Amino acid sequence: MALETGTATAQPSSAARLPAAYWILAAGFTLCRSGCVVVPFLSLYLVRHQHFSATDAAQVSAAFGAGWVVGPAVAGWLTDRIGRHPTLPLALISVSAVYLTLPALNSLPALTTAAFAIGLLFDGPRPTVFALVADLVPQQDRGRA
Repeated sequence: MALETGTATAQPSSAARLPAAYWILAAGFTLCRSGCVVVPFLSLYLVRHQHFSATDAAQVSAAFGAGWVVGPAVAGWLTDRIGRHPTLPLALISVSAVYLTLPALNSLPALTTAAFAIGLLFDGPRPTVFALVADLVPQQDRGRA
């Protein structure tokens, strides 16, 4: 078996071929999604530390679920109407603001409303991020992205 001589050129990995803007978007979306750890512990917090009943905690969780059902559709609609670039920061800032209000809330109506708002905004960035990925990444690399 003969060996070929010459210099071999290293091919960049498929991940390295994705645009830098994609990696910034992916990192930001991952950071945003880290807030989702609040949701599973919210009921536990309400029952153990705020002394709400399990029924009240279930109401708050159900409000989150109701918001989560319609949130992505609303965000997709906003993405189409006002654009990707205004919708993404609006969704990210809004959900962060509502998360930050949770510790200050102590009435069931306020907590239920906040949980609905979090559910509404929770997946809000997703349709916008997917649309931006389609803008940033060449078609042949979108499955990997």
